[in-house]
Amino acid sequence: MAGLAKRQWYKKERAPARPKGVLGKHSIYKMAPNGCVDADEGEVAKAIYSVAREAGVLVGRGSGYDSLRDEYTVIGKSMATGKAQDFKIAGVEVAVCIKLARMLNGGAMRPSGSPV
Repeated sequence: MAGLAKRQWYKKERAPARPKGVLGKHSIYKMAPNGCVDADEGEVAKAIYSVAREAGVLVGRGSGYDSLRDEYTVIGKSMATGKAQDFKIAGVEVAVCIKLARMLNGGAMRPSGSPV
């Protein structure tokens, strides 16, 4: 049996890949916080980004939304340590950010002149 390469009999199971920002068919940004249920996905994404940025986190992708706890989970990179981690963002903070931006912008978290 010369010339036959040794190989493994079976492959070890690898760790599952991280979720890619979707829960089933729905993106987490389509899930509005309980405090502001009429928010669209652009408003939610901008609010999550700005809340995380103030906390010192660069958001990579969303991984989940718990509607009972009203809590978003995002995978991001900490600006202080440089490590990628899972971060929890309260839905109340996201709702307050959306409502504040709407008040300052005249009713919507969009550029002025665009329809509401």
